[in-house]
Amino acid sequence: MEELATINNDEAVVSYDVLLDAVKEAEARIEAVNRIKKAALKVTNQQDWIDQNGKPYLQSSGAEKIARLFNISWRLEEPIFEQEEDGHFSYSFKGYFTMKGITIEAIGVRSSKDGFFTKYKDGKPLPVSAIDEGDVRKAAFTNCI
Repeated sequence: MEELATINNDEAVVSYDVLLDAVKEAEARIEAVNRIKKAALKVTNQQDWIDQNGKPYLQSSGAEKIARLFNISWRLEEPIFEQEEDGHFSYSFKGYFTMKGITIEAIGVRSSKDGFFTKYKDGKPLPVSAIDEGDVRKAAFTNCI
């Protein structure tokens, strides 16, 4: 027969205090996130946001404003260019974003297949040769930011 583990009252009090501290810290983080959201909205304007399928999407212009507000720095690696057999291509950027010593990684990618670049003419998509490679590269950069 297995023995049941027992906890004496002193251990239970310590564990309970740890839980209370964790809840206080979580509530403080929630409040901080809400304050950050309010500050981000104050520093950005309508042109910094777009509607993407009913959800707000922050554009590069807004991200740069928020980065300055919160002293966020970034470093981007050289872009990766990929050529596909059908002639289409894509660019991807990897970035490292740092705030108060904590760094996160992000990737921004755009493809020449994106409807933004293959605008239709006379009901037919533009040929790959008509798509500006620099525009695709800049779009990948701004997606990363």
